[in-house]
Amino acid sequence: LKSGKRITFLDTPGHEAFTAMRARGAQVTDIAIIIIAADDAIMPQTKEAIAHAQAAGVPMVFAINKIDKPGANPEKIKEQLANMNLLVEDWGGKYQSQEISAKKGIGVEELMDKVLLEAEMLDLKANPNRKATGSIIESTLDKGRGYVATILCQNGTLRQGDIVLAGTHYGRIKAMFNERGQRIEKAMPAEPAVILGLNGAPTAGDTFHVMDSEQEAREICNKREQLKREQGLRTLKRVDLNELGRRIALTQPRCQGRRGRFNRSTLRLTHQTLYREDSGQRHSQGCRTNQRERCYPRKCFRCHHHRFPGSSVCSSPQAC
Repeated sequence: LKSGKRITFLDTPGHEAFTAMRARGAQVTDIAIIIIAADDAIMPQTKEAIAHAQAAGVPMVFAINKIDKPGANPEKIKEQLANMNLLVEDWGGKYQSQEISAKKGIGVEELMDKVLLEAEMLDLKANPNRKATGSIIESTLDKGRGYVATILCQNGTLRQGDIVLAGTHYGRIKAMFNERGQRIEKAMPAEPAVILGLNGAPTAGDTFHVMDSEQEAREICNKREQLKREQGLRTLKRVDLNELGRRIALTQPRCQGRRGRFNRSTLRLTHQTLYREDSGQRHSQGCRTNQRERCYPRKCFRCHHHRFPGSSVCSSPQAC
């Protein structure tokens, strides 16, 4: 900023499909900026993001965007927030809000000032003279560079050559890059970085720690893998032959029986309808049609020869 202070933004998508990503973002950040369009209503995913921030105990600052559009109505957004028990300062509440236009840059500096004011009121501080800890934002496998992890240092200073333990993976940092792809030697608190050198891709949201030695990191990693394996074996139920037979008896015959009963019922109704259409006529050459010996559709019950189309007379009276 112009004052020399820095703010790290972690942008989470607003689409309804990225629920888990918004939840992880609320767990990592210190202050959540909720952006709402002034020409629209508060969307369900916006309500979801507010719920994630409230569950994580993160303070919120509301930014009402698109105020330069003709149909913008910021007061309507504030009214909807008031209906959710979220009163902004203009309405006598405790939440800060700022009307902005991201396209024209209106109110952006005032929004940054309010974010810095919120940080000063919360007394958000970190100690750079200690081992680094933070969170894994995302991790991928690059063909040329190996496993690449994007981290956000929350406390301490992360340096190149440190041994990092994240979840069930560890490694020595071989190289570090900032958000612009430039090579760096260290990452201070609240600074994002891309690190290389892990032996695997840690899960997004895991917490990383700097260890003293590689042997200690390996031992902790092996213990975590063993615990994870034991938990998976506990939840996995062993299937023997008796259990397999019981499952087959519960699923396959029931489905087949239902289909069989349905087909038999359908055929029975069809036969009764055809018998009514024939008006109960008997075959002329001795083919009796009683309750047991009816002519099925297009076939004689006794001789199994086809009938004449649209008639109850058998096509082979000699055989019948």
